[in-house]
Amino acid sequence: MKDIKRRMTNMCILLCVVYFASYITRKSYNASILTIIQNTDLTKSQTGLAVTGSFITYGLGQVINGFLGDVVRPRTMISLGLIGASVCNILIPYSLNPIALCILWCFNGFFQSMMWPSITRSMSENFTVDFYKKGTTYVSIACSVATVAIYIIVSFFVEFFTWQATFYFAAIFGLVVCAFWYIICGKYEKNPICEPFETNVKEVPEKSEPVHRPPFLRLALMSGVFPIMLVIALHGFLRDGIETWMSSFMNDVYKIDTSGAILSVAILPLLSILSYYVGSFFQKKTGCPIKSNLVLWLFGAAFSLVLMLFYKNSAVLGVTMISLLSGATHAINLMLTTRVSIYYKKAGYIATFAGLLNACTYVGAAVATYGIASISEKYSWTVIMGIFLAVCLIGILFTLIALPKWTRFRKEQEE
Repeated sequence: MKDIKRRMTNMCILLCVVYFASYITRKSYNASILTIIQNTDLTKSQTGLAVTGSFITYGLGQVINGFLGDVVRPRTMISLGLIGASVCNILIPYSLNPIALCILWCFNGFFQSMMWPSITRSMSENFTVDFYKKGTTYVSIACSVATVAIYIIVSFFVEFFTWQATFYFAAIFGLVVCAFWYIICGKYEKNPICEPFETNVKEVPEKSEPVHRPPFLRLALMSGVFPIMLVIALHGFLRDGIETWMSSFMNDVYKIDTSGAILSVAILPLLSILSYYVGSFFQKKTGCPIKSNLVLWLFGAAFSLVLMLFYKNSAVLGVTMISLLSGATHAINLMLTTRVSIYYKKAGYIATFAGLLNACTYVGAAVATYGIASISEKYSWTVIMGIFLAVCLIGILFTLIALPKWTRFRKEQEE
């Protein structure tokens, strides 16, 4: 038993390193967007178009690679994703026009989409039910730490070297981790963790045996997943919209300099780490990821209201409220894209739904990235804050719509 837990822990650390590298190669452009605007002739809308494109290809790729992730081994999928993302980072400094940037970062979005479905599958095959929940939290924390790291790295390079150095660093790091993953993961494939032994069923990793797969559409309707998908898109609008444009918000509204504005965005993922534990706490109390999601949306609505009314009065209050709102959306992400998908393992669709649900995040993110840039150029940030509040209220509504079907489905899967 101790050996099983030790091997699960080692596997979890490996997956955390992989997802950390994925986020370094993925967030490098987002973190650099303000300095790219200031050092080139590109506008907010033009630079934002590349991020929007990457969100679209990431979302589509999540659906495609979600299906493939139930067939192709994680070792192969993740390796291809890291190699492709690293190459895209190397090419960014040589692609400084709107079309080239958009095409290149669209490819990066697709390569990044190979990661999460395969990571989810790997966890479901190698972890117990209880350790899977812990594992999803740790992997989510890894991506938050990576986001903090890349904003610090960008701020450092902008201050002491050039912004282009960020992309070279991200590419080298991604390739090194890829090699590490490919070698170590091969050992787990030859000697998988899920070994049969006698103990409580919840403590035993499940074997990868053939399962009866019901029709996809019937399963989706039965579980009430469609309103959940809309809720996920709404949270993606907030989470990635805030993260992408917070440095511009700080620069526009509070006149904070470039490196300071970029560095201030590191607050968001730091709070998200705490928010994962808050989300997990609410799930334990409610016994259901959708119910805990409802609580988080209520908090988000309160933060949005205070932000809309008072952000002009105080930089401290404005940054605090937008950071708390961002933290709530990260906790929602943990509930809806990791804790929900595990319930589809019994039906043999865990990677499929992990990819599909995560894809919905980036539908909202794509709309937010381009939309916020356009609105901030034409109108004011007050309009954007009002949109944030409206998104939270709609999220509450559709969570309530999804709850009855999901509750019945969850109970059936736990039987």
